[in-house]
Amino acid sequence: MSVKKRKKGYRLGVYFLIWSFLCSLGAPVYASSINVEVGEFITLGRINKEPLWWVVVHKEKDVATLMCFSTITQMACNKDGKEAAKWEGSQLKKYLNETFYKNNFTADERALLVKYNADDEDLVYIPSLTELGLDKDTFVKKIDSTGKNIIKTNKVSYKGTAFQKVDFSLFKEDQEQGLDFALRNSDNTLSRLINVKYKDKVSLSYTSGTMKSSIRPVIKINTQLTNDNLLFTKKEIELPKKDGTKKVKLNELKYNISKVYINSVPLDLGEATPQILEGTTYVPLKLVSEKLGAKIEMNFINQAITVTKNQTVIMVNIGSKAATINGKWMDLQAPIIIFDEVIYVPLRFIVEELGGTVNYKNGTIEIRSDK
Repeated sequence: MSVKKRKKGYRLGVYFLIWSFLCSLGAPVYASSINVEVGEFITLGRINKEPLWWVVVHKEKDVATLMCFSTITQMACNKDGKEAAKWEGSQLKKYLNETFYKNNFTADERALLVKYNADDEDLVYIPSLTELGLDKDTFVKKIDSTGKNIIKTNKVSYKGTAFQKVDFSLFKEDQEQGLDFALRNSDNTLSRLINVKYKDKVSLSYTSGTMKSSIRPVIKINTQLTNDNLLFTKKEIELPKKDGTKKVKLNELKYNISKVYINSVPLDLGEATPQILEGTTYVPLKLVSEKLGAKIEMNFINQAITVTKNQTVIMVNIGSKAATINGKWMDLQAPIIIFDEVIYVPLRFIVEELGGTVNYKNGTIEIRSDK
C-alpha cells in the first residue's frame, strides 16, 4: 500500500471518529444493564441528602443482592414485647418496606428493586445469619429484656453460602464500635450482631422487641435496565482506613437526561424524571403540557386525556399508540404510559403538537415555545 493511500485511510478514520463524537452529543447514550460484580459498590437512594452506598454481596443471572455499607438508623424491633422479636409483624419490617422504601428511593430506583423472597412481597430485608455465612466460632448470648443481663452463652457454628465474599473488614472500618446491626436467625427471630472480628470470632445477642439495634438493610435489584435514562458509571475510588486506603470500584448512578428547561426556565421534575424506553424519550404529560400553556382534563372512567391550548385539542388514551389532533387521527411512535402513578407521553409528540421545539445536548433537554 502506498504512503498516499495510508494517509487517506488515516484521515478517513479520524473523520469517522470526529463524526461519531459529534453525533453522540445529539442523543442520549443508552445503558442496557448495570455491570456490577461481587465486592463492588453501587450508589442507590439517598438518606439525609447523601447517596446511600451498597456492597454487592451476591450476583446470579440478572439479579444482584446489595447490603448497605453504612447502618442507616437505630430502632427497636417492635414497640413492645419482652420475648425475642420475629421479622414477621415487626416494626422493623414495616419501617424498611414502607417509610425507608418510599422516602429514600426515587421512582426510578424503586423500579429496579425486585422481591427479596418469592413467597412474600417484601423488597427490603435485613441480612440473615445463614446468608452472612458466619461460621468462625460464633457465640450466642441469651440476654434479658433490658439488653444488659446475660442469661446464658453457648457456641454454635453456621455455614451460610447466600452471600459471596462478604468483606467484614470494610464494614468494620465504617463503624467505630465495630459491627453492630440487626439480623435474622434461622427461626426468623431477630438478633443483634456485635463485636465482629473477621475470620476470628463472632458474638450474637438475641434481641427483645424493645431493644434498639442498628439497621443494615439488604435489597435485590434487577441489573437489566428498562429505563435507559438511568446510567451507572464505574470508577475507582479510595476508601479511608485506619491503616491507609483501599481501592474499590464504585458504580455511580447518573441520568442520561438530568435537566429539562422550558423557555430557559428549569423544570422541577421532583420524582417525575424523564423515561427512555426502547429509544423513546417520555416526559410527565401534565407537568410539561401545563408549562407550555395547555390545560389538562382527565376522564378516569375510560382513561382518556384531553390537552387543550388555544385552537389545538389533543385527545389520547393511556396505553394507546394513537391520538386525535382537532379530530384527525394520527399514529404515535410509542404508547402513552403510567409509571409510578404519573402519566408519561412521548416528548417530541406533545411538545411539537403544542407548537414547541426540542433540543438535547449533554444531558439537558431544551424546550422552546413561542405560542
